[in-house]
Amino acid sequence: MKYISLIITFLFTVGICEAQQNDPLPELRIFSKFCSKFSLDEKPNVPADTNLIAIWKMKEDVDEHNYFVMERYNYFEFAFTYMNRAGSNRTYENVGAFFSKIGNAVFINVECYDYEAKRPGYFFLKVTDLDSRGWNLTLSLVADSTLKDITSRDALRERLAKNVNNPGFYKEPVHFHKKLPLMYCK
Repeated sequence: MKYISLIITFLFTVGICEAQQNDPLPELRIFSKFCSKFSLDEKPNVPADTNLIAIWKMKEDVDEHNYFVMERYNYFEFAFTYMNRAGSNRTYENVGAFFSKIGNAVFINVECYDYEAKRPGYFFLKVTDLDSRGWNLTLSLVADSTLKDITSRDALRERLAKNVNNPGFYKEPVHFHKKLPLMYCK
């Protein structure tokens, strides 16, 4: 009986893993629609703000145990991990991100995989608010499905600059609150 339960557990686990391989991160499908093959800057050139190195909670996330860990990868780049399923599952782990500026507007370039084009790319978050203490952050996803058709970095920057203040260009803002600064990472 002991071996039968182990076999059933193993088969169940394999079934779950196979289902995840077919669609490993279904949550990323929304970002794939807004994925560009270019980042806003060829190389990151805005220093990573060390005040953002922390554990963050997205206020719109209904599971109070889910959170993001933002770490500094190098002087210009961050790596973040999203812990979901009550904070027990690393859904996105060490995803690269860096800041770019277009005029006075600040954007976050986030690495992603474009499932439609079957290639790596970037989606963009506009920093719409960051309080002076660095404890509250509001981001808006650039929701332009034509970004995937843009053929150059200059054209991408021009499109975002043209729409920087167009509310219809973005999804509804999401709000983050810092739960715990990670001072050791600075």
